[in-house]
Amino acid sequence: MAVQNLNIADIIVTLGDYLKSNQNIKDFCVDNFEKEVSVQLGEVLDKEEPTSDDCPYIIILSGSKEEGTALTTCTYRMVIAAGVATEPFSKVETDAGSIIHTGYDLINNFLTLIQKELNKRRLASNVTVNIIGSMNADGSHWAGTMEVLYQIDQVLGISIMQEV
Repeated sequence: MAVQNLNIADIIVTLGDYLKSNQNIKDFCVDNFEKEVSVQLGEVLDKEEPTSDDCPYIIILSGSKEEGTALTTCTYRMVIAAGVATEPFSKVETDAGSIIHTGYDLINNFLTLIQKELNKRRLASNVTVNIIGSMNADGSHWAGTMEVLYQIDQVLGISIMQEV
């Protein structure tokens, strides 16, 4: 009997490579930061924690899955962290006169773009975005996370594996 059985590392690598090679993400990063995105997969060790020098970055962290013959729907989750860099204390004013930190605006736009591009590959069942905010006192490094949930209907006995 065939059941859905995907390798979490394979999922993370597939999505990481997809985001790294995505032209819209490349364009956004070059336009806003004058360099391409850095993508790291799996875990980030303490000495590897990104700084503003590493921006822009995408890190696909902790993956998990729920599979088995008792389930009609298999669930795959991962957390994506992203970071952007701006000039220290950089702000912009809206047309109405409100003030927003440039980094806050950029990290929101970056996470929204990541979600949009992932949805072009496969629609997520649920996405939860958390803007962490400035990672340092001068506002030159901004970060946020996105938890992405994919659900795949499982039909027991069919030998075709669906991909995330």
